[in-house]
Amino acid sequence: MFDSIRTIPVRVRPPYDVRIGGGLLGRCGDDLAALLGQRKIAVLTDDTVDALYGARVEQALSESGLRTCRFAMPHGEAHKTLATWEKMLAFLSEQGMTRADADSRIFFGYETAFRIVRCVHPSALLRAKAKACVLSDAAPSAKEVEAALGRLKAAYPDFGVEGPLHVLARRAPHHRASGACRRHACSARFPGGSFYQVEDGVFASAPALAFVLEASRSKSMVSLLELGYELCGTYQTKRTGSSSAYDVEPLASVRALVDYAKRNPSMSGARKVARLAPYLSEGSASARETKLALVLGLPHLYGGYGLGMPCMNYEVKANGAARAISGKRFFRADLCWPEKKLDVEYQSKECHEGELARMGDSRRTNALMSMGWTVVGVTNDELDSFAAMETIAQTITRHVGKRLQARVSDYHARKLRLRRQLGLPVGYE
Repeated sequence: MFDSIRTIPVRVRPPYDVRIGGGLLGRCGDDLAALLGQRKIAVLTDDTVDALYGARVEQALSESGLRTCRFAMPHGEAHKTLATWEKMLAFLSEQGMTRADADSRIFFGYETAFRIVRCVHPSALLRAKAKACVLSDAAPSAKEVEAALGRLKAAYPDFGVEGPLHVLARRAPHHRASGACRRHACSARFPGGSFYQVEDGVFASAPALAFVLEASRSKSMVSLLELGYELCGTYQTKRTGSSSAYDVEPLASVRALVDYAKRNPSMSGARKVARLAPYLSEGSASARETKLALVLGLPHLYGGYGLGMPCMNYEVKANGAARAISGKRFFRADLCWPEKKLDVEYQSKECHEGELARMGDSRRTNALMSMGWTVVGVTNDELDSFAAMETIAQTITRHVGKRLQARVSDYHARKLRLRRQLGLPVGYE
């Protein structure tokens, strides 16, 4: 009999399913327990439907371990009144039903939100209004979280989010912490647009909020900067996606991240994001480009070479002579200081090996030089070498008219510390 059950998706925002078939009433308890976990269920119906199916439904719910109560209003349009609504609310109050029983919404935050937003098609991302951005009082159970992920996987075939899963609630969780699901108490008031509604009852923090949440728990400014560059760049790692990838759409802009933090200064992590603002840049095409930008651009205080933060993958328009040399109307400068006409190219093995790549690089360099630009190439091996980066940094600082001499104590140690935080070798090879 169960084989005849059909599921019909209703494609609205958020989408939901209609199930049609025999035997559904008998299994409704198991289905609801899997979806909502063990909680109290109120069955609200009219007296006609109650006489036909009420007892069967309540029995199925009870057999699945769910606590139940049942309210039957008189049938007919004449009884759809405020008086009936008042009686229903009084009944629910007498039964001890609270908002926590009725509110089965799940709010994902932190890095889990980034991964969910990456997986969901942009057309399905619906920004929640302010009244919907109120967290559930109680943290969801692990079974409820698993059920929510199941619905997302059913709705989005490419969906793949691994644990630990971070969920938000207003009150401290009563559930025992687990490696697969981490619950966070958050009493902040969220403005409209702080969450996306990605499924019926399932919300994911918008990237700006999720970044502030990450800032609230991050102990490393460098790690947070790397995350910001990734959110505003065209690549992803497992910090924001299910796998590493290139040529992806940015999740946010620097302005969106900083503006959200400034509009919500009382939110934990917001001030830290505001302090990072001068060192964030958008458009990075890879994690290695980001590391190079931080090494060259950060102030001496943080262990960088103090060149100032570059524009990432900046478009340089070619003049007539440059077009004649290269055949291109514009160039993309990996790390660019436009006011100094300085282009630092990260020459990865994937994009700069082979005869054709070398010819293209040569024409590009000659074209930029004909326009008065200085082009400096940094290979993968050079970025991994502390000694090589020292030499390259000295060359660049001479070109831009800066002095590499730092006015902070332990500058050498600070440079090594920055490289360790970025996962770069600290040897002199």
